Order: sequence, then C-alpha cells, then structure tokens
Amino acid sequence: MKMVSQHIEPEAREVYERMIEVFFYAKPLDDLKETVHQEFFGYGTAAHEFFESRRELQKMAKLQAEQLRQQKFEISRKKVMEKLLTDGTSCLIVEEFDLYLSESDHQMHMRLSTILELMNEKWLVTHFHGSTPDSNIDDTEALPLEGLRKKNEVLEARIKERTRDLEIEAALERVRSRSMAMHKSEELADLSLELVKQVQALGVATWFCAFNIYDDDPQGSLEWGSNGQGTFPKYRTPREGIFLRYYKAGQRGETLLINEIGEDECPAHYEYLCTLPGVGEQLLKMKEEGIPFPASQIDHVAFFKYGYVLFITYEPAPESHEIFIRFAKVFEQTYTRFLDLKKAEAQAREAQIENALEKVRSRTMAMQKSTELGDAANNLFLQVQALGIPAWSTGYCIWETEDMKTASCSMSSEGEFQKSFSLPTIGEGYNFYDPAIKGESFYVEELGGKALEKHYEFMRTLPKVGEILDDLLNAGLSLPTFQIFHIVFFTHGYLMFITYEPVPEAHDIFKRFGNVFKQTYTRFLDLKKAEAQAREAKIEAALEKVRSASLAMHQSKDLHNVLVMLYNQLDAL
Repeated sequence: MKMVSQHIEPEAREVYERMIEVFFYAKPLDDLKETVHQEFFGYGTAAHEFFESRRELQKMAKLQAEQLRQQKFEISRKKVMEKLLTDGTSCLIVEEFDLYLSESDHQMHMRLSTILELMNEKWLVTHFHGSTPDSNIDDTEALPLEGLRKKNEVLEARIKERTRDLEIEAALERVRSRSMAMHKSEELADLSLELVKQVQALGVATWFCAFNIYDDDPQGSLEWGSNGQGTFPKYRTPREGIFLRYYKAGQRGETLLINEIGEDECPAHYEYLCTLPGVGEQLLKMKEEGIPFPASQIDHVAFFKYGYVLFITYEPAPESHEIFIRFAKVFEQTYTRFLDLKKAEAQAREAQIENALEKVRSRTMAMQKSTELGDAANNLFLQVQALGIPAWSTGYCIWETEDMKTASCSMSSEGEFQKSFSLPTIGEGYNFYDPAIKGESFYVEELGGKALEKHYEFMRTLPKVGEILDDLLNAGLSLPTFQIFHIVFFTHGYLMFITYEPVPEAHDIFKRFGNVFKQTYTRFLDLKKAEAQAREAKIEAALEKVRSASLAMHQSKDLHNVLVMLYNQLDAL
C-alpha cells in the first residue's frame, strides 16, 4: 500500500505523536488532556472499546499502559495516509502498527484512523477508530463466510478433543478413586471390573482387562482380571511362554507392548490358558456357559513399576495406546500409595502385637506359683481381644503326665476367668494327642453343628467343666455354634485359642504368643526348681543342726537343748 500524503501542520503531527506515546511508550496520562478533546468520540480494537469522552479514553490508555509495562514488546509502525480536510482546519492520519510480545511469541496487527481539528489555534484529537484485520475473510469475499466455516470446524475439533480429554480424565479418576479405596490386594479383582467398564465407556472394545503384579515367587506373577461380566479370582501367570515374554519386556523398561494373536494361534492360546490353575477353571466355566473366546485378539501390555496392566481388544486400537499408558501411570501412583499404607499399617500392627506380647510376657514373668496361670490366661484373652481377633476362649494347658494324655487347663472365655480343670488330650470332637505325638508345633481343627453340640455335652461330663459352663451362661454368655481350635504346642503343654471364625492372618500371632509363653514358663519352672533346691538345702542344713545337737546329748537334761535347736530350725524354715 502506497503512502498518501499531503502536507499537514507540524503542530498536528506533534499532538498525534504525543497521544501515541501515551498508549505505547508509557508517557504520562496527563498528556492526553493537552492532546485530546474533552468530547472525544471513538472506537478501539476490542468489542467493548467505545469512547464518548476523553475521560473514557484515559481509562483505556491506563489499562493498556499497565498491561504493556509487564511485557517485553517490540512495535513497528507504517504510515498509510496523512491528509488535510475541509479548509485546512482538520486532518486525517491513518497508520498501521505491528506489536510483537516476545515472552508469549504473540503478534498483533492494528490499524488506526485519527482525526485532529484546529480549535482556538490548537490542534486536538477529536476522533479515532482502531481495528484489527480479519484473517478469516478470503480475497474473493466481502463477508467472512468461508473463514467462519473453517473457524467453526477448528473450534468443533478443539471442543471434541477437549471433550474426549475430559472423558478420559473422568475415567482415569474413577479408576484412581476406586484404587485409592483399596484396603487389600484381593480388591484388585473388583478394580479390574471397574477398569473394563471405564475403558469400554471410552469406546474401546475390550474383551478382558487385568492387573498383573510381580512378586518374589519364582513360579510367576499374581493377576486379577475381569471380562466386564464378572471377576476372576487371584491366579498366577507362570514365567513361561507369553507371560515370560511380557515379564522380560517389563524388566527391560518398556512402556507398552503390543502382541497380536491371530486366528491361527488364538485357539491354542486359550487351550493353554485353560490348563492353568485358577484362570483355567474360570475360562472353562465361561465355555460351559456358552461365552465364546475371541477368534483373534490383541494384547496391549502397559507396564508400570510393580507389574503391568493388560488390555485385550478384538481389533487394533492405536488411538487408544496413550490411554492404556495413562491408565498404567495412574494405577502406579495409587498402587504405590496402597503399598505405603500397607507398610505403615503393618508397622503399626507389629507395634500393637509387640505390645500385647510384652504384656503377656510381663504377667507370666511375675508368676510366683502355678495357680496364677488362671489370671495369666485372662490376660492372654484380653490381649488377643485387643488385637481384634474374634476369640471365644484362650488359655494355657500344662501336661499333667509325661504320656501327654491329660493337661491342666487355665482358660478365659470372653474375659471371664475360669477355674482350672483337667482336659483329656483326646475327646469328643477334638484330638490334640496325635499332632502332639508327631511333634507338630501348630494345629488347627474346626467344629460346628451337631458335632459341636456333642463336644459341649462331653465337656459337661468332665469334673468342674459343667460348673464352669453354667457360670458362663449365667453371666449372659452363649456357647458358640461354630468354633475353631488353634493349638500351639510347647515342651510342657500347649496354648489354646478358640475363635468363632477362620483367622489365618492370626496364626503367626498365636505362634508368637506360644514362643513368649514357652520362654517365660520355662524360666518360671527354672526358678521354681532353683527355689526348691534352695529350700531343700536349707532343710538339710536345719536337719544337720538338729542331728548334731542330738548326737551331742550325754544325759537327759541335754534333751532341752535339742528341743530348743529343733524349735529354732523349724522357725527359720
């Protein structure tokens, strides 16, 4: 565009430049009072920039100056027109500006048309109109119809992309929330079902999803999976074949492995899977129910620190690869937190167990005589109960004879102290004798229904036991309808823990209680033996003194001295 120029007054040009310097070069706002008419009228480049006075223009100039003050920018100017109007008392200046903001790498193109008028021998800006070129208008158009259509297409694509991102984030958040709520590894089966649902909700046609977690077992990893209709209980994937390949890829640090299993390979693949423990039973059950296996499939293995997430699709899904990777990353974060929580819980639990063991140890160490075993048994029950173990009764049973046919039992049921009683090692519904003879350290036996009723009928026939059971019933307690004996053997007898339900996680705790009692009870016996030996030595010394006094008698009157010695020794004992 060629510059159209007529000679305008230098004073008019100076006034125009002073106004421009306020807008772009941080000159004082008060300069506008000397360069712009009070009743100024004009438009800026923004839709809301409509000015009906100099005051309104000053507000815009202040805002623009503040914005530019925080930016690094370059400005280039190109004069388009300078023209005198009417009789030389007004003029028009048209100029183009290119503003480049270096920090944001953004460029703005503006046009400014300004009218100045000579009033009372002073040039003032009375009007300007700012605009920015519309790049959407084609050279062949007067209105930007084609440009608007393209712009709408771009906007629709961006909205669609953003909507997809939000859908993916929502799916990730649901899996994240579900995994954050996990308290035990077994919940990974339910989480795999949630994973299938979320992936399918994103339009990815999956046949199966699973979490495969490495562990130290050389036989393979642990896996929990779902086909979307139900969950597969925990099973092992052996370190062989396809599973070994996936494991090695993870160890190499791969992020995503794609394995296509075609129609020629897939039937044999599922025949192999049906032979594996755990997963095989589930697949055979599906087959019996008429649920078909895929004719072909694609395994997408997304690795993370502790294993991998498996996504099985029917068709290639390259557009979903990034989604699979994101699911694996999200799960790694929450599973790491899960492991940290489990570690913290395990440490807290261990401290709780150690505290309970110490209380049992201290009480047993304080025993002075065997009759205190009843109180020690009550303490044992309270400690077991404090650990959250659903116990009905606990106690100590000490062999009464070397043949281990009977034991003297000191028990506590629901915290109620019981009298000691003699218990046969073999009775109705139980047999502790065989494992004791075999040298087993731990024995578990379940009892319920009619067998348990007969057991308590038998127990009532034992001396003292019927009275004990009546006392418990009178105290408001009821007999169990199902119970499990947990027997921890040691040299001098056994510890008995009777629970209402299976507690495999408590087996190690029971054994530890057994070890603590074994150590302290052995010490108790050693002390009793030492005390007995000391007592025997003291008695022997007393006897020797009486014997010596007797041997020293020579006449009847010496008998008095012997009697005095006898009295003193008995008193000393």
